[in-house]
Amino acid sequence: MKDITASKIIERIKTSTFPCKIAITGGRHVGKTTALLKIYKQAAANRLDIAGFVELAVFNGSDRTGYRFMDICTNETCDVAQRLDPNGYKFYDEAWQWAEQKLLASENHAILIIDELGRLEAQNQGLMPALRASMARHPRHLIAAVRDDALDAIASSIGGFDEICRIAPIQ
Repeated sequence: MKDITASKIIERIKTSTFPCKIAITGGRHVGKTTALLKIYKQAAANRLDIAGFVELAVFNGSDRTGYRFMDICTNETCDVAQRLDPNGYKFYDEAWQWAEQKLLASENHAILIIDELGRLEAQNQGLMPALRASMARHPRHLIAAVRDDALDAIASSIGGFDEICRIAPIQ
């Protein structure tokens, strides 16, 4: 696994002769989404053809109350999940439909950013069916935030990653 910087990932994509799959991995709340947003900003600044979405935490004061998808190009959002109790979330079916539409729209772009592939995707649920179908129809560079505990299953499901960049927890 490599250290991560947005410029290294952008350079990797710019010099790749084939569509590559890059995982940004780490545990919960270590900065994977922040890293994807930095990569997006650098890609856009380099005028690279990029699309995708991230998953943002929703807070009420300091309490995490849910998650929301955000299209990185338009800032359009869609609620994904609401916290039911300290151990669980209710996921919204409309969010998966929204994400599938975004994946279809991304097929016209050279680079796809997708956030928070985790336990659901490791079990072939959540974003995974639409992601696999979209990538099969239109191979392109993929930069995905992947939870540590789901990395092997997701890599197996999409044919592996060409590069894995780990974000370590802040000490």
